Amino acid sequence: MPFDIECCSLAAELFLVGQTMRPAGEVDGRKTLRADAMIIATAKMKGARVLYSNDENCRNLADRVMKSEDLPTMGQNLFDV
Repeated sequence: MPFDIECCSLAAELFLVGQTMRPAGEVDGRKTLRADAMIIATAKMKGARVLYSNDENCRNLADRVMKSEDLPTMGQNLFDV
């Protein structure tokens, strides 16, 4: 999906909120936050209802605008129940 003007506006808001939620001084923390904000904003503006991620920081930010869930786990064998 394209990252259009509506996505950009929401991503900017999420970026500002995310700056207060994450510890300062992380290596590439600003780049990661920017990418997370852009992904979340695009998903939200294009109609996604749930964001799945194994990154807790990303899920916490996504929870501001939509539901988020951890990735499901699988057994060693694809067909295990």
